Amino acid sequence: MKHRTIIMLVGAVAGTFCPAQQPLAPGFLPDLGQFHDQTYGQLQDVRYVWPSLGGISVAVRGDGFSYDTRVRRADGSAIDFHRVEMRFLGANGDPVITAEEPLPGTFNFYNPVTPVSGITGVPHYARLVMHDVYDGIDVVCLAGEAFEYELVVHPGADLDRVRLSYEGWTKAYRSRSRHSHFRNPYRRVGPCRPAHR
Repeated sequence: MKHRTIIMLVGAVAGTFCPAQQPLAPGFLPDLGQFHDQTYGQLQDVRYVWPSLGGISVAVRGDGFSYDTRVRRADGSAIDFHRVEMRFLGANGDPVITAEEPLPGTFNFYNPVTPVSGITGVPHYARLVMHDVYDGIDVVCLAGEAFEYELVVHPGADLDRVRLSYEGWTKAYRSRSRHSHFRNPYRRVGPCRPAHR
């Protein structure tokens, strides 16, 4: 019998991971060199990015996720950036990641880190599978209105091996509905709720 643990993280924040030349639909984009940090440096270890429209953007790495927020100051003078890092502790840091369920259309990127000809024809996907993040445990990432991930526990695998670490939040609390919420200096991120299927 397959046992699934579902952990859902839904955020409602403003901004996108990286400005692009066109609005991005909510799908996972492979990092082919088109994404950069706020100083135009290459992103380290990022394999895919979910650049939510008007929400939280998520970078998928082999060892976890980075949740990024960008919030424009009320006076319009600057954009404040904050990151919360989630890591799978004691896991295989370099799992095979397969992209599934291609979405219609492709994207073209022209920015300071791409060649003059741009990085074009970039596909996007509704689902990623991170195979054997822990022995016998896959992580399935789902893109849509919100970023969600599920832990798929195969027969014989030990769910007790799963350990998550969150860095960069300023406050964590549990609501009456038993959802976990994380707060960064600008926004609340959550709910994060484990469930079983």
